[in-house]
Amino acid sequence: MQIKKDEIEMAIVKAAEREFLHHGFKGASMRRIGSRAHTSPGNLYTYFPNKIGLFTRVMGDVVEKTEAFIEMHINMTETLDFKFSGSIESILAAYTDLFPFELLLSPAFAILLNPSSCEGTSFLMERERLLSYFNNHLNHHMELESGNPMTPIISNGIVEAILRLNKMQISHEEKVSHLINYIKYQSLGIAKDIVT
Repeated sequence: MQIKKDEIEMAIVKAAEREFLHHGFKGASMRRIGSRAHTSPGNLYTYFPNKIGLFTRVMGDVVEKTEAFIEMHINMTETLDFKFSGSIESILAAYTDLFPFELLLSPAFAILLNPSSCEGTSFLMERERLLSYFNNHLNHHMELESGNPMTPIISNGIVEAILRLNKMQISHEEKVSHLINYIKYQSLGIAKDIVT
């Protein structure tokens, strides 16, 4: 019997994160995952007997963390006064819990946001449910009626930004900086530097 090693298991999980992020659940190859993790297919199956088990491990508790984040964000924004003066950077610095970048820029969150990544799994229904919840929250922020066509346009832009940032081979700090800039431009408008 082979003894499982934590470092091999983590290498498999890290390789699987990239594979599911780039190819989705259906397009992911256990052989490619094993190769990227520098382990044989037989050894890979010792750690994870099937692709859905590995996918579930990669996703971890991202759904629960996302639900908690949205709920906390809604409760927090309802009690904050956003009319105070200050830059978006100062708002983000003062209220770091509003945007938990470790979650937002995690591979599991990006996989959850991408419908083709979740296709063929129960996470696709979770994705739709969470995006509906998020869209309702955007409607609240923008004071729009439910079903307003602008909501999914803005929501899809945010999703696309997070997906692209997760696929970039840059540091976490650079991804955070880019996401803050995206949030700033979404909140204040692209032309804000021209007018001020």
